[in-house]
Amino acid sequence: MRIAALGFTLLIVGMAVFAYTLVQLISGAALDSQTKIPGTVTAEIAAAGRYYVWDNHWTTFDGERVKYAADWPEDAMVVVRDVDGAELEFVPDASQNWSIGNNEKTSIGYVDVPTATTIQLGIADAGRDRIVTVSNRSMKQELWSRLWGFAVAVAL
Repeated sequence: MRIAALGFTLLIVGMAVFAYTLVQLISGAALDSQTKIPGTVTAEIAAAGRYYVWDNHWTTFDGERVKYAADWPEDAMVVVRDVDGAELEFVPDASQNWSIGNNEKTSIGYVDVPTATTIQLGIADAGRDRIVTVSNRSMKQELWSRLWGFAVAVAL
């Protein structure tokens, strides 16, 4: 009797985890902190590495669905500074694109950060209000971050 009750409980928990993961995927919520630009974007950098700046052109921001063309202007200005005010090199790179569920983003460029710090990105001439994030996750890492719930649900 106890084994049947435990099995039923695990089945219900597995279905709940599956449903939660599916809702998060469909809602298009970003995994990283989003900022509306033009303006300044602040990002906490936990470890050295390459951090991409993403134009989240299909996402949910402040509870609203946002969708616009992935047409980042070539003449947009991006200036990156560390916590001490030193400028870090920003490399324009629109070669990365990621889409899953109701979420799509295209890279604007990247910055190689030599140590854990806080960076500020000044972004101007972007052509319209846009939603951006800063992340060092690879697409594979982001996929697993989004789909872990399905694996847990199946295991349960």
